[in-house]
Amino acid sequence: MIYSIQNDLLRLSVKRLGAEMTGLFHLQQQLEYLWQGNPQIWAGQAYNLFPVVCALASDQFWHHGKSYTLAKHGFARKMEFELVEKTSESLTFLLKETPETLKQYPFHFQLFITYRLENNILFHSFKVENPNEEILYFSVGGHPAFNLAVFEGETIEDYYLEFEKPEKISRLVDGTGFLEAHELYLDNEKIIPIKADTFAQDALVFGDLQSENIFIKNKADLYHVKVNISEFPYLGLWAKPGAPYVCIEPWAGIPDAPTGYTDISLKKGIVSLAPKAVWEKKFDIQIF
Repeated sequence: MIYSIQNDLLRLSVKRLGAEMTGLFHLQQQLEYLWQGNPQIWAGQAYNLFPVVCALASDQFWHHGKSYTLAKHGFARKMEFELVEKTSESLTFLLKETPETLKQYPFHFQLFITYRLENNILFHSFKVENPNEEILYFSVGGHPAFNLAVFEGETIEDYYLEFEKPEKISRLVDGTGFLEAHELYLDNEKIIPIKADTFAQDALVFGDLQSENIFIKNKADLYHVKVNISEFPYLGLWAKPGAPYVCIEPWAGIPDAPTGYTDISLKKGIVSLAPKAVWEKKFDIQIF
């Protein structure tokens, strides 16, 4: 089931499976900004990641002395959410634990994902409620993919990523997708060119950014997407090498180190939510 809302500028479509966006269409430009998925390249479009981001070492973690197995990016992206509220400008979806999730992740939870349109901006919000009598440990993040090479005669190399401020940052994740700090990637620079080999060693993952926003632009100055990432401590950038899209991924969480898995309470980047408490974060996508 796919639900849609729109205003004078944008039309948003979201499916129940994973509460995943399937379309972000600019009505005046008559241009689809969201990657439409291609099983021969990457079938996803805009995963919602929960209760882990990226991979756990050996796909496992400990809790109260017991080992649990949880696949990369968690289970939310493969589950049917419930639509709990629909207005002319917003959609809110809910996911709760099930007997199957409790086998992989021994926590009760309520995960709300809300999409709201305001002029040329899409606000994407996560809210996690902890109904337990103990601390809830989780990570959460977005994974929206944006189309590249949308105009006739373009290639992906006509596009680039731009931080709003110069950044001096190192990659945090190695070519196997695990946490392992690498050499300096940007040295007081703002631009990441998009080339066929930009993501040849998997995602670019950064922390401690100075910028609140990151942009996707093309050299012809006809394509502008701004993503506000200020509420999230980590940022992933990724695409299949050479593919005509790029993912901008605000994360509250990060992969494990490549060797040895640990108690979830000690996992780097994990969110610790007190009993009966609520956690909320959002990012927004602005299209010019």
